[in-house]
Amino acid sequence: MKKKSLSILIILCIFSLIFTGCTPAVTAEPSGNNTESVAVATELPAPTATAEPIPCMIAFDSDRDKNREIYVMNPDGKDPVNLTNNPADDFGPAWSPNGQEIAFVSNRENEQGGGQYIYIMNADGSDVRQLTTGNNSDHPDWSHDGSAIVFSSDANGNNEIYVIKADGGVEPTNLTNSDAQDIQPTWSPDGSKIAWLSGSDGNWDIFVMYADGSNMKQLTDNGKVSDVAWTIDNQIFAYWENQEIGCFNCVMDADGSNVIDAGGKGEMQRYIPFWTLNGDRVELVSISLNDSDEEIYLVSDIYPDLFLNLTNNPGNDRNPDWPANCGLGNTVTNSQPQETENNGVAETETQPLKDPKDIIIGYGGDDQWEPQKKEDFQKACSELGIQCVVGDMNQLIEQGVDAIIQNSNYQWTVDGLFTDVQNAKDKGIPVFILDNDSYFDGTYSISIDQKEWATISLEWMAEKMGGEGDFIYVIPGENNPHSVVMEEILAKYPGINVVDSRIEKYDAHEQLQSDVTSFITAYPDLKAIWTDSQLTRVVWGLKDSSISSDEWPLFICDASKEGLDTWVLLLNKNPDYECISVINPPGIAYDAVYAAYYLLSGYEINESVLGGENGKMLLVNIPVVTNENLQEWWATVEGEDVEWSVLLDQLMTPEQIKEAWFLD
Repeated sequence: MKKKSLSILIILCIFSLIFTGCTPAVTAEPSGNNTESVAVATELPAPTATAEPIPCMIAFDSDRDKNREIYVMNPDGKDPVNLTNNPADDFGPAWSPNGQEIAFVSNRENEQGGGQYIYIMNADGSDVRQLTTGNNSDHPDWSHDGSAIVFSSDANGNNEIYVIKADGGVEPTNLTNSDAQDIQPTWSPDGSKIAWLSGSDGNWDIFVMYADGSNMKQLTDNGKVSDVAWTIDNQIFAYWENQEIGCFNCVMDADGSNVIDAGGKGEMQRYIPFWTLNGDRVELVSISLNDSDEEIYLVSDIYPDLFLNLTNNPGNDRNPDWPANCGLGNTVTNSQPQETENNGVAETETQPLKDPKDIIIGYGGDDQWEPQKKEDFQKACSELGIQCVVGDMNQLIEQGVDAIIQNSNYQWTVDGLFTDVQNAKDKGIPVFILDNDSYFDGTYSISIDQKEWATISLEWMAEKMGGEGDFIYVIPGENNPHSVVMEEILAKYPGINVVDSRIEKYDAHEQLQSDVTSFITAYPDLKAIWTDSQLTRVVWGLKDSSISSDEWPLFICDASKEGLDTWVLLLNKNPDYECISVINPPGIAYDAVYAAYYLLSGYEINESVLGGENGKMLLVNIPVVTNENLQEWWATVEGEDVEWSVLLDQLMTPEQIKEAWFLD
């Protein structure tokens, strides 16, 4: 996608702004006898990944040397370099998305004896090669993956839109084949569509087609459009005299709907942003102030006079362009300002968010015994307007989802995902594992700190025991992180006497219930039973025993409606009864959707906050229920009447997720 200065006339109280972005008249490019068509994707392709962010170097054309040449300069305007150094006119530079090459238009001498052709050169000006072989080509623009270039020419006596492979391997393909004059093609950031202007005698309207030339659609009909460009989130920006909406700078959806006024000076950074060396999001334009020569400016309220002149020389500097994938350029914006409050004064800030309608997130590992996780997943999807699907990971990968939220009950569940996770990684699909630590590249875990969960409950139990007495623990499954905590607690409280333990996976839920009943018979002085799974089975086992509830050993109350109901009943019988409930909220599925959304939108995860054994875990806070806040938590589930027990839940807010896990 080429970012160009749009021709806009804005009258200010002390000066006028002319957004030039104009291009020379289009003449001709013969189509030739095509032996092979240029292959162009019509469906949303995967974004091109870059190993390291590339700088937002600026290419532009200038006549400061008496003829038009292509220059590059740093994002702050320093170190301008003439790349072409040719007596002919070189203009209209267009960076390749990865910043490695520049396409441009030139009327230099060549084997055809001269004329107007499109050329490509390396970013340092070396290896200049002619791309088009017929006279009069104009307005090159790269595909999102850098494999092809769209341009305009008048091969059949009127201007048409063509596409050609960037390596020139085949003849160009005529995409429009119309009787109208078709000019200024521009490729959408996702590579699926091309917009252009069509009309005659200066009466232009916006048209859009798929990248292969199919499904052409006219978006405007009053002939009063002078420029068209794509916004960073696949909307269309145009200088369009639209009296109905009342906009000259207009933004609309790619189908022409939802037209809005984009605003004036400094507002384009919301739609076609440029990133400075400091990472500031600003506007980059070529304008003439006070009827002076044209200069290239950064425009933002971060500059004392709004405009920062980058070129500042007597020549005319025009058509600035920068790589699509530079800086934060591979992100997209929701194009709408968000209101925040600062000391009672409303401020407007913009966030680089991807349009939710372009995102598909999958949910894998759905468990009938954990319906709240899927409900929380769907709640976040509904809030964001994201399309969400449910299936196993392999199915989700085949469907081409953008991210996967994978539920996992046990660590061995995660271990069994290796092949699917590797497949997702190869396809650029991030995977968020719920509840368990992941060691796979390409994944993040979202979970409470399981060691902290165990520590909170074990410390409470040890203190209530007075640091001594008979004790039993059950930790289903080996290699459980709770085992490490158990060893630490027992070492800290040597007076605690472990009379029995279970470290095994219970295949039958009733087994723990039966074991608890047996514990009561075998160990009459038992003071506490601790387990990290099936906590309600402990209660049922105690109920099956021969002792009254006043004599029950300590246990951990389940973080569910059933667990809190039992707690309240025990309190009614004995006002001095105490328990604790440590919550592992199903809301991590909700949190994961927003985390995936922010990551897909270009936010960078703050590596310094990653925890867990493998340094890939995004941690959520652990709510704790005690006698002091029992009634408050019980009120959240008291009225629930369902077949399965509702779990105590907590959701992070979207802002909390962004602040806790992502860089600004």
